[in-house]
Amino acid sequence: MLWGGIAIQYVIPDTSVLIQDPNLVDELVTKGFSLVVTGVVLEELDGLKKRITVEGVAARDVRRKIEAYKRDTANSSSVLILNEYEKTPYLNMGKNDDKIIAHALYIRKQGKNAILFSADGIQRLKALSESFEIKVVSDKFELYDLKDESPRLVRTNDSITTEDPELELAAHILKEQKPKESDPFWLRDAFETPADYQIRIENLMVEAGTVSLDESYPQEDGLLFFRTQWDSRIPIYSPLTETVIVRTRVPDWTAFVEKAKEGQLQLECGFKVIDGAIFIDSDRIQVTIGEKKRLVSSLDLSRLPYENDESYLDRIRKIGKLPVGTVFLFKEQYDIEKGLFPLELSAPTWLKSFLPDPPYHLVNISKEKAYALYTQGLEQTCYAHFEIAKTSGGELCAVVDLLYVKFQRSKYTIVPKHIKAQATEFPDGEYGFLTSRLRHRPEMHIQEIRRFSPQLFLIRRSNKWGLMDQQANVLLEPSIRMETVSEDAFPNYEAACYLGDGFILAHAGKRRDINILSKDGLSLYPVKELLIDNLKIPMGRDGTSVCFVSPNIGEAHIYYTFSNINFALGQVIDSQEFERFGLMKAESIGYGHALLEDGALRSNTITIVPVTKLGSCFLIGKIHSSIELPEVIKPTADFGNKMLILSWGWPNDVHEVCICVRHDRFVDSPQDLQARCYTVNRNNDSVSGHHQIHSSSAEHIYYVTFYSVGHYDDKLLFSSGLQLQLTEKEFSVTDIHYFIRLKIGFWKGKKQAFLTLTGPDTIKEMPELILVKKNGNVPFNRNDGIAIMRIKDIQFGLMGRLDLELPGDVLEEHSYAKLFYAESTQHPSLRLIPEDHKQLKLW
Repeated sequence: MLWGGIAIQYVIPDTSVLIQDPNLVDELVTKGFSLVVTGVVLEELDGLKKRITVEGVAARDVRRKIEAYKRDTANSSSVLILNEYEKTPYLNMGKNDDKIIAHALYIRKQGKNAILFSADGIQRLKALSESFEIKVVSDKFELYDLKDESPRLVRTNDSITTEDPELELAAHILKEQKPKESDPFWLRDAFETPADYQIRIENLMVEAGTVSLDESYPQEDGLLFFRTQWDSRIPIYSPLTETVIVRTRVPDWTAFVEKAKEGQLQLECGFKVIDGAIFIDSDRIQVTIGEKKRLVSSLDLSRLPYENDESYLDRIRKIGKLPVGTVFLFKEQYDIEKGLFPLELSAPTWLKSFLPDPPYHLVNISKEKAYALYTQGLEQTCYAHFEIAKTSGGELCAVVDLLYVKFQRSKYTIVPKHIKAQATEFPDGEYGFLTSRLRHRPEMHIQEIRRFSPQLFLIRRSNKWGLMDQQANVLLEPSIRMETVSEDAFPNYEAACYLGDGFILAHAGKRRDINILSKDGLSLYPVKELLIDNLKIPMGRDGTSVCFVSPNIGEAHIYYTFSNINFALGQVIDSQEFERFGLMKAESIGYGHALLEDGALRSNTITIVPVTKLGSCFLIGKIHSSIELPEVIKPTADFGNKMLILSWGWPNDVHEVCICVRHDRFVDSPQDLQARCYTVNRNNDSVSGHHQIHSSSAEHIYYVTFYSVGHYDDKLLFSSGLQLQLTEKEFSVTDIHYFIRLKIGFWKGKKQAFLTLTGPDTIKEMPELILVKKNGNVPFNRNDGIAIMRIKDIQFGLMGRLDLELPGDVLEEHSYAKLFYAESTQHPSLRLIPEDHKQLKLW
């Protein structure tokens, strides 16, 4: 069959045509047409087939016919399932009728002839108005009777003509029709030029949806987050931001927040038109709060289609700092030596895509600051600052430049515990490291990073330089003053910088490695082959021996000192400067072995420094600042006569043991302030040691740690420790009930308050208790209020009851009191239970 001299191949029916005549499927295939069933039609058929109506029966019949042809190999190509469609600003993809036209446009774009078969007059007229040379028919006979002389609609740049009188009338209407006030703003007039259309759309401010306050974000003063709900009728192309931010300063912030909570608020925005498609203009979005319109920022970190590098970078940097979640600090796991404060991070889902896997911690936080931060509250607001970085393909993407907690005008950075960072370049030319999409700042105080080779970077701190690899591992601490060496002096290398007397830092073009090069340019040594590592320090009666792996090049020496000294891995020091530190040299006793003096282990400040000597320079290896003391031998425990009996064997050269006991967990160190610690000295040369600990009825689980102890110059040195977990026997829990009773006295109606405790008279020993008062609600813990009474030596009478009168000045309206243990130690065998919330009132 031909239409206008072109072979007809594809017929695209809408749902109503198929429902009215299910046999149409067989007829079209029989007459040689290719039947195109769009995804929209399949969805509508699925919805109709569930109905117990004539339409439901027809829908099921059509589905069976389509499936039968798809299973029939000989005729499977006669019925096509089409999900692809051609996007155009003239069609609303939210409407099924428009989407079917878009499917027809897609077929036409493939160079095929498409016929839209529809009983909907409006749909047919819209298909004609788009003038994509799509033939439309309203019944099957019109389709079958198509001939070469059939009327044809032709549209040029200036006019629409047709041989058919009815279609000529439709063309005349299209030509004369002007957009009405009620027409959707996104529909382009048939004779509106693309430039005029773009100008009109970009000058609009339109109600495009609603927003509601997102209370999962912290409501900082001057900053609110809103969730967006865009109007699906408006054909806005993605991405559509899910979150917008209001930044404002108002006199009454509380009242402003309450207005923002008043249900859904109207969202208005302007638009950008790119290649006929409509996008949200991120600079023109506003919401109405109260009686005023507030400009909002889009929290969309992806690059918008109309943004260039400069505008994208500017928009991301304008976001500034954002409160993006909360952190919960783990006080018990604070590392006092490294200044690390472990935490749990609660962040929105979109931010998690920027972050590596947990756990996380705060870095560079002193003991005093950590304690002050903890006492302020376990939960703290987490802030993020965003930046732009380049991907490996050279594209720009948003990253979290800094994730931190603010406290007393200081920022404490949040970093992941397990760092797998990769080097990247930032738009300002600076190099950095990314773990996931979170920027990692090694040591937190490196001032400059400069690429040295494809795998290595020079890092600067003050006026000293060092080395770092692509995974942010510091290979050479910033400790060297470097000067650039002329490339003419060493033509075989791409770069060269002085490290120190007699050596330069060189990058070989072929080896792609960092090397130490002698000044004469004859010897080349990779740094990794020069550092002494894998130091082991076994114990011996005749002193402390050191075992190590000697480097392939250079002389290996072991030095040690009992003073505090600070060397960095890979540091290069002149031999004369090294001698000024006064380090003692260990005696060499063979390849890879050296011997320290007897008694060196008895200092907990001993520092062992392995060095590689190359000419007049010393290259510092991995430093060890502690020695492994031998542990006690086969510790055991037993219970008897309300005593915990501990036994162990004494190792050689150990004359003292520290035993630490807790009832909730093992200690982290012998300095644990919440543990009971016992020191036991060795009697002469006894082989075994013993110690007894009183067993209380409240203490049923014991976490025992044995530490070997060494002494040097009134200082202690501890071993790593051996642990035992012990359970005495089954125990019972005793409940202590209490309530507050108010009484009005006879003298001038004065109120009196009494604390009443009830419990079994079999309790022989009670821990000290504390009564805590708080205004507004019941205290949460013993630090959440004011202590108004301490209760010691509690003894219940024959009736199992104890009455205590409270001071008169504690009575106050809207205040409550609650009992807690006076110390932080828990007592699993006793429970303090208030009778009723109302019986804790002090008014």
